[in-house]
Amino acid sequence: MRRPVDGEVRVHYGQLYVESGSKHMPDLDDAFAGQTSGLCGAAVPGFLWLVTGLHTGDVGFTVEIHEHAPELDPAWADVVEVSFRPRTSQTFLELWGGEGAWELNLAQIDYRVRYCAQGMDEGNALDTRVDQPQADRYLLQFWAAPPEPDRIVRQTSEIAAHWHRSARELPPPPTTAVRAGAEQRARAERKRADHERRREAERYEWGGRLPTDALRATPSALGLVRYDADLVHALDAAGPGVQRRVAAFAARSATTTAGLADLDWVAPALTALAQGRPLPSPFDDWDRMWRSLKADPNVPDRTIGEAEPPPMPHSPPAPGRRRGLEVETAVVSSAKSPPKPPRISQPHMALPAVFHAGRPNALEAAIAAVSAAVHTYGEDYPAFLREVWNVCSSLSEGKLPLKDPHGGPVPVQGSDESGTLPAPVVLEAVDGLLDTALIDGVTVRIPAHHAMAVGGVVQVEWVVDRSSTVQWDPIAQPETPMEFTFDMQHAYAAAYRGGVEIFYTLFRDEDTVIARSKTLSLSVR
Repeated sequence: MRRPVDGEVRVHYGQLYVESGSKHMPDLDDAFAGQTSGLCGAAVPGFLWLVTGLHTGDVGFTVEIHEHAPELDPAWADVVEVSFRPRTSQTFLELWGGEGAWELNLAQIDYRVRYCAQGMDEGNALDTRVDQPQADRYLLQFWAAPPEPDRIVRQTSEIAAHWHRSARELPPPPTTAVRAGAEQRARAERKRADHERRREAERYEWGGRLPTDALRATPSALGLVRYDADLVHALDAAGPGVQRRVAAFAARSATTTAGLADLDWVAPALTALAQGRPLPSPFDDWDRMWRSLKADPNVPDRTIGEAEPPPMPHSPPAPGRRRGLEVETAVVSSAKSPPKPPRISQPHMALPAVFHAGRPNALEAAIAAVSAAVHTYGEDYPAFLREVWNVCSSLSEGKLPLKDPHGGPVPVQGSDESGTLPAPVVLEAVDGLLDTALIDGVTVRIPAHHAMAVGGVVQVEWVVDRSSTVQWDPIAQPETPMEFTFDMQHAYAAAYRGGVEIFYTLFRDEDTVIARSKTLSLSVR
């Protein structure tokens, strides 16, 4: 036998507790519901509610842990027994309000608990003990035993009889199934509330609306949201075709403004973007691109003030208003003039727009290129964003060819929605399903077609939730099917969003669209 507690403990409201893994303090009625005894409430799993006669002050209290049922000392006036099983590896005797606790070191097994009291009426009459002699004392004993109903072993005091009557008048406790259902509903409600709080925080962060998975996966999107949230969402909804054209437009706008567009190593890259071809050197390597900028003596020495986004509102903007384009100003009186904002190198801000515009993912290319162009324009960025809105509007309404304000070549828009070519074939798909557990990669086969000719180009797009990955190859043997390989990263991305669409476009000369294929839709797991 061991005694983890032996001496005096302080009570408030005539209460003490044994607690093991209870997340919430139960109500008095819950602790005693369904019992015949009212001194030791054991109706809540992993919890005991102990009643004392004294309302406030110190009572004598001992806790004993036995290997077998101990003999009952006839000196105890009131005795009850209940069953108890700890819910965790730690069980404590706790004071009211968390004022103190003693570790009981109980195993996670079934126990029989005997709660013995002496002097409960005297303690109840005293009510509050300050300097008076001890009025009531208690013994709490544990020993291993299978569960049994609670029972009153001995009743002597009037206050004990009162608590026993109160317990018997309580409604029966909920069944295990009902309690489990209530706990499940409470967990679901907490999870729903937490999810809604996170959604609201994310909605505010993205300018008043929730982003798509494609936007969440675009690293530079949140940075551009600070300047024009509506534009970010509009680009996301525009589709790969518009996104590619906006990326090319942003790259040309940025380099023209910074005085780089006519340099002999920048101009070919802008032409490649306009024609939908891969970026040439040095834009195929980030470090080589910067070395070229540093080595060229013709790079102009231009600086620009830093682009400052408008302050975030406390609530979403009114419908139809574009954040970042109309900025309200306020006059602030100050004894000191604010420091002038630092000037930054405009060519260094512009160059990344070209590199980002060539990214494989069309949405990422558009967002990152526009973001780089915003910083290139600096404090004049609202005018640039208005131009981007005009480009998006013209593309979405079919008003092509566009008039580039900088006079650069404009990408053509062919009949890529006709879907006249046969759909591609994915060799690893079985009955319209890609099983990522069984494949190492994905092979997209483009069937031979009489419209194909040497010198033409086939461009394949792998689209997941409007986010596109593009591959292209020149046609060398028109009579032979062409194959394109996509790695597992793309397959898993499709699985995450529920499916993938694959189609291809046939170009006559890397510039002119001949036709687009029908779309192949696959499920992924």
